[in-house]
Amino acid sequence: MHSPTGRLFFGNQPTPQVAAVSRELRQARVRFAATGDPGWPAYQAEHRLTRVLDTESKTSPYPHAASRAVWDGHDPAPLDLTESAI
Repeated sequence: MHSPTGRLFFGNQPTPQVAAVSRELRQARVRFAATGDPGWPAYQAEHRLTRVLDTESKTSPYPHAASRAVWDGHDPAPLDLTESAI
């Protein structure tokens, strides 16, 4: 929150809610680095649970599943940087 990027998004005086979300994320990173567990269930492809950090954080199914499904079966082609492709 004290970085230029943080001030750009949250202003010079972040709200208590912003500070709480920042604290939750920081604690999850430390917990994950120390133990391998951020404090919520590990991702599993069959459930697609996602942690949504907010004023009331929750772990729930991926909230944008419909937009993700648009890409099913449409893998992007590898980028070809050879001179003939340029």
